[in-house]
Amino acid sequence: FEKKRRPSADVDGVAKHPLVMVPGIISCGLELWQPGDCFGDDFFRTRLWSGLGMGRAILRNFSCWLSHMTLDAETGLDQPGREVRAAEGFAACDFFAP
Repeated sequence: FEKKRRPSADVDGVAKHPLVMVPGIISCGLELWQPGDCFGDDFFRTRLWSGLGMGRAILRNFSCWLSHMTLDAETGLDQPGREVRAAEGFAACDFFAP
């Protein structure tokens, strides 16, 4: 057997371009588990990606929605004081097949 090389063996480990990951539009939902001050507690477990909750959040405060969807530049995790997680159960794919 021939030893397989990892594709990253040819790369010097320096990032050249940012990586942007976009969740699926239909079958993946992101919910707000820890809303910041700009949304308040009435947005707990509201979809921020995929669904009517996304439209409601964008119309209410676009800059707040954008800050919740943006990851922390240093850690790559959620912004401090905000928590966005994938939707769970059948509700995660309810817009896939109406």
